Parts: sequence; structure tokens; C-alpha cells
Amino acid sequence: DCRQANIDPNYLQWENRTVDAERERPVVLNDVASLTLEIFLAVGDHDTVARSEDSGVTWEIANSGIGGRVHLTWHGVSFANSSLGWLVGSHGTILRTVDGGAVWTPQQSGVPDDVTLLGVHALDEEVVCAVGERGTVRCTEDAGATWNDRRGGYYPQASLLPITSPQADYFEQDLHSVHLQSRSSGFAVGSGGLLLYTRNLVGGNWTPAVHALDDVEYLYAGPVRAGRGTHTLRK
Repeated sequence: DCRQANIDPNYLQWENRTVDAERERPVVLNDVASLTLEIFLAVGDHDTVARSEDSGVTWEIANSGIGGRVHLTWHGVSFANSSLGWLVGSHGTILRTVDGGAVWTPQQSGVPDDVTLLGVHALDEEVVCAVGERGTVRCTEDAGATWNDRRGGYYPQASLLPITSPQADYFEQDLHSVHLQSRSSGFAVGSGGLLLYTRNLVGGNWTPAVHALDDVEYLYAGPVRAGRGTHTLRK
């Protein structure tokens, strides 16, 4: 996050960094999180969890360490601080680390095995939300000891855009990303221009935010992230 580091993004220069050039199969990386200004974690398919401790100059390839699930794909990673973080991906899997990613422990998400979680955001050390396929929204207020289903609060008007089929089930639209602003404010976005918000993370459901958008396939939520299309949303 450029704002946390007091960096003007207009003056950033990007360099290409290869995570693992020696692998026979190329790795698709889906998300990255900063633990400190020097330490980063990038996650992706083939159970890949890559770590850099020198601001991305070099990367060490590892995996989640949960064993036996090489076909796991990680889609989202988020840290509340330099030690405590969450990892989400295929088979409804949620992992937590309390040591900066050295060891990951599975948590009971309650998400069906055939549903992939696509995004996660840790607001603080207790409040975290994960989103994914088929409109899945799971939130915890106790650091992941329990994950609660929050998808029931929205309805067809939740889509900001007309989608391909007028008969499409809006409850089945995939949610790709989530961003929590506070314990009373959060957004989740995804396929078909779907944009949901909540004004009560602790016990509340998600409802539609109505805006006029066009030419958007899907959206990503975040302080400095945008999805495919021609629009960037600003509060």
C-alpha cells in the first residue's frame, strides 16, 4: 500500500522480478501481501507461497505445508500485522498463520469443497472477511475461530450492470475481492459488475450499492486496486 509507506504512486518505477524461473511448470500468482516494508508474500497455484525478505529482490518458494494437496490454488492473502495473516483458495480452504507465514493452520470455513474462495481482507487481528464463487461471503469476528455466512443480505438489484442472461441467478455471481474500511463499513465486488456493501461487519449482511457503470466485466475492491474495464470507483 503506497499510502502506508508514504510513497507517491506517480513516481513508482516497476521492475520485473521472477519468482521461480527454474520450475518446469510456470506458476500463476494471484495475490501479494506486505508484512513489512521489506517482507512480502505472493501466493498462487500449485500450493505456491513465495516469500521475499529484501523488498522483492529475491524470492524463496515454499508451500502452505498442510500436506497432500498439491492442486490447491491460493487466490487471496491478507495480514493484520507482520505476524498474523490469512490465506484463502480452492476447496473453500482458509489457513491462518501467527508467525508471518512460517506455519499455516487450517480453519473451518464452512464453505463447500467445490467452492473456491477468491479474496480475503483482514481488518484487524479479529475481524476478517473472505469472498468467493457463487456469492460466498464468510466473516469472522474472533480471528477465525468461527466463520459466519453473510451472503444472505442481497438480492437481484445487487448487480450494477445487466449481465449476459436476464434470467441469471445473481446469487450465483462470483465475488472476486473484498475490502473492509472499518467494523461498520466494507465492500465486496465481482462478476457482472456486482458491488455489495455492509454497514455492520459484526453480525450484519451485505446489501447492494447502486451506481451506474458500464463496460465492466468484474471489479476488484481495495484502496489502490481496480479490475478489468474502464472505470475506477472512488468513495
